[in-house]
Amino acid sequence: LLAAGLLDKIDELDLARAAYAAVPADDPAHVLAELGRAEVMRRQGQIDDAVSAYRDVATDEQGLRTTGKKVA
Repeated sequence: LLAAGLLDKIDELDLARAAYAAVPADDPAHVLAELGRAEVMRRQGQIDDAVSAYRDVATDEQGLRTTGKKVA
């Protein structure tokens, strides 16, 4: 996650996106990584993909446990 963030800051967006995607689903930082990946996609102009990734995080079980809210 740290490497992905650094790559993002220096505008190495393809590498940042890959680094964010490499965080395993069972890692506690997975939700943050998915949010970072979505933000990179948005910055790359891939708006539909970014929106889809944000929606996935919002409906993901781990994401729900993080917010404590349920999506109807």
